[in-house]
Order: sequence, then C-alpha cells, then structure tokens
Amino acid sequence: MPARDRPTEEQAPRNEACERAAEAGWRVLEGGGGAIEAAEAAVMALEDEPLLNAGTGAYLQADGVPRVDASLMSSDGRAGAVAQAPGLRHPVRLARYLLEQDAHLMLCGPEAVHLSRSTRRDRPSTCETPGSWRSRAARDRTLAGNRPGRHGAAHPPTHSISGR
Repeated sequence: MPARDRPTEEQAPRNEACERAAEAGWRVLEGGGGAIEAAEAAVMALEDEPLLNAGTGAYLQADGVPRVDASLMSSDGRAGAVAQAPGLRHPVRLARYLLEQDAHLMLCGPEAVHLSRSTRRDRPSTCETPGSWRSRAARDRTLAGNRPGRHGAAHPPTHSISGR
C-alpha cells in the first residue's frame, strides 16, 4: 500500500515502531554483539509490528496470501535471502541461517517455509492485521470493478474499512 494511502493517524505509531527497532539493534551493539546480530534484532522488531509491512504486518498479495522477504549481507560479502515465503513471522532469521550456512544464497516460496520450519527458525504468522485487512479490501474492490454499490467481502470484524 503506498504511503499516501495509509491513514495519517498511523504515522506516529509507525515512527515509534521504527524507533523501537533501532533501539533493539542498538542494544545488541551495546552488549557487544556484531552488526549482523544487531541488524537481525532490528529487523525482527520491525517484523513484529502489525502496522508495518513486514513479517506480522505483511500485506496480502493479489491472491490473498501474505508473502514476506528478507535478506542480510555481511561485510565479507556472504549473503542470505528469503523471498515470497508465505506465513513466516521472522523471515530474517532464515536469511541469517542461509548466510551462516553458506550453502544457498536465496530460497523462495514453499522451500523457504519448509527449511524455516524444519530448522526451527520461525513460527507461523497469520498476518491478520489492519494492513492486511486494508490490503484485502482494496484487492476485493479492484476485483469487483470498484463499482458503486459493490463492496469487497473483506471487512474487519469490528468495523468497515471500505470508506462507504
């Protein structure tokens, strides 16, 4: 969802979430951890924020499935990346695992999910957040032709977000 379409009342909480993520990374550095550990901690904090389009807050794609991506690179050029992985809460953990194992640079889709679960790098995420509801509603309006009187089927349980 483009930034211009996000509710303005969410901007302050989004900024606070980014500050908390930076603080999480900084705590790792202050405790003697390295840059990779700090980056992972900061990204995991972002992935735990329902208002951000990462991990838990991932927007739904056109088929209604939230897919997430993450990547890390070390100063010596090693890298690990995850792309289009449905249902991962912390894809950055798998990206770090790939970086450390130095066997695969990138895993995508179901293969990434399988490895993440088999190595216990992540737990499932439902990604049912305000962002995913807006994403689903926007997709449904588009599929319905955005014609007056046609509402998408996806509405949060407590209130309508269709704006009508």
